Amino acid sequence: YYVYYVPIRDSHNNIVGMAFAGKTCEKVNKAVNNMRIVALGIAVVLMGIFIGVCTYFTKVIASPLKACADCLAKLAEGDLKVTNDAVSKVTETKAIIFASNALRDKMSEIIGEIKTVSGELNDDANNVGDLSEASSSSVAQISSAMEDLAEGSTEMACNVQDIAKSVSDM
Repeated sequence: YYVYYVPIRDSHNNIVGMAFAGKTCEKVNKAVNNMRIVALGIAVVLMGIFIGVCTYFTKVIASPLKACADCLAKLAEGDLKVTNDAVSKVTETKAIIFASNALRDKMSEIIGEIKTVSGELNDDANNVGDLSEASSSSVAQISSAMEDLAEGSTEMACNVQDIAKSVSDM
């Protein structure tokens, strides 16, 4: 037997008797086993609910992150028209989505500026080439004029010598 005794008290809190409750070991053990089975059943049900909730939240969190990763992979491949339209209820995931879209916008802006500057650089290089050709032509003309001047000076020197000889012969 399993027994339990409880004192009975009067209005002055004096013990005036005792209450007794008892059950056979067989009934108590059967009740304990039933409680274990119920507890195990509740544990299995709670575990199933917990797994379901975890699976749901994993999908809720992982789905936008996967979309964001796919968007970043396309950006890495050079596709600047890709947009990340993923929606999330998690603040941190929203921040990642916003940052990936900001990254795309900034990359598009930078690449656009690089294209503009490279076009201007190409135009300036062409202008330098044209100016170089014009300078080369001018240098050739100056060189030719200097050669003509040198020939003229040489002829003049010869003529002066001839005149000087003629004057001295006279």
